[in-house]
Amino acid sequence: KFYAKQGILYLYPYYNPWSCCNRQALDYIEEVLDVVIAHYQFPKTIPLVYTGNSMGGMTALYCTIMCKYKAIACLANCPLCDVPAVMNAIHIPRVVYSAFAAYEGSLEDAVLAVSPLYLVDKMPDIPYYIFAGEADESLDIKKHSDRFVEEMQKEHQITYYRIPEMGHCKLPDDMKKLYMQYAADAIIKASFAM
Repeated sequence: KFYAKQGILYLYPYYNPWSCCNRQALDYIEEVLDVVIAHYQFPKTIPLVYTGNSMGGMTALYCTIMCKYKAIACLANCPLCDVPAVMNAIHIPRVVYSAFAAYEGSLEDAVLAVSPLYLVDKMPDIPYYIFAGEADESLDIKKHSDRFVEEMQKEHQITYYRIPEMGHCKLPDDMKKLYMQYAADAIIKASFAM
């Protein structure tokens, strides 16, 4: 409703949440965008902002590079930035195997190819907004968001919010409002420029 009031279509492509943004997930996201753009007769250059939480945050970052529809900004909340760093977590190895076992080459190469931390040099020149909880027990902020932001700051425009006492993806109300407003502002600004 927040976005609708501002004339913005919010699209939530619900794909397999444990896909680690493999080829199938990327194809699905692009197909959903194809259908929506064709149905509503939007221009193919419609301003898009990719957003997501956790693995979805990783997907949002990855889509800025790989999706045929280019983003004007990207927001990620507690993004998974270094897949190799979580390979020994309880559920991650089977998720990664399921997502990438059919890829040519090694599993390690496939995992590196989608890990935002190792793709910084390929990230497009757009604004990035990263939100992360200092009390996140699922993704260690030092291994993921901190490292990713440090690398991004060398080459890209990035805004980083380290939120004290926040757990995994549980944005406090003020930060949630800010997160949503960044996305809306980027789209509104780009729409006026068209």
